[in-house]
Amino acid sequence: MKNKSQKERLEELSNALFGSPEDLSLEHALETLKLAEISPEELCDRTYNELLLKARAYRTRQQEVPPRLKKALEDLRPATAPARSQEELDRSASATVSRVIDAVRGFKLPSSSPSFALSTSYRNKKSEKSPKDQRTIDRLEKELLHDLGEEEKDDQD
Repeated sequence: MKNKSQKERLEELSNALFGSPEDLSLEHALETLKLAEISPEELCDRTYNELLLKARAYRTRQQEVPPRLKKALEDLRPATAPARSQEELDRSASATVSRVIDAVRGFKLPSSSPSFALSTSYRNKKSEKSPKDQRTIDRLEKELLHDLGEEEKDDQD
């Protein structure tokens, strides 16, 4: 019973000094960490490692890891950490590819840019290109030029 009252007193003191956690904004928290010369990234890494040790202790005792501890580990898990399963690796790869595609789709050429001409130096070289390869190259070139023309029209409108 004494332990609980000690926790309650610590919580009251913390709330009196810093305010309740619900009242703390992200900007204010980051500012406070900066004033204390604490790196948010290092704090997250240290916290993650501490929680990871606690979760491992549960697992070695063959006990279920509490849901809040699992959630905290998921939230604090570094992006650079290796994937834990093939499914997680697939999700990560898919998200990365989606971000790259979105970035490319969002890229617009400046309207003042000169019109682009595709270089024919490679296209006309005698190499191991089959007629089918040449048709594919021609088709893709036409599609690209058409798409560039459409974008120029959209930019002018």
